[in-house]
Amino acid sequence: MKKNLNKILILFFATLTIGFSQNNYSLSFDGVDDYVLVGHNENLNLITE
Repeated sequence: MKKNLNKILILFFATLTIGFSQNNYSLSFDGVDDYVLVGHNENLNLITE
């Protein structure tokens, strides 16, 4: 029973991981004039005074 539960849990988490890795939120650079423009936002300011 314990072996079956372990197999089911491993299969569940593997399926869950594969499902969440397919979200297409990534950057793709081709090497020519590549940059990322991030607008000014106070939440991104890491230096506090």
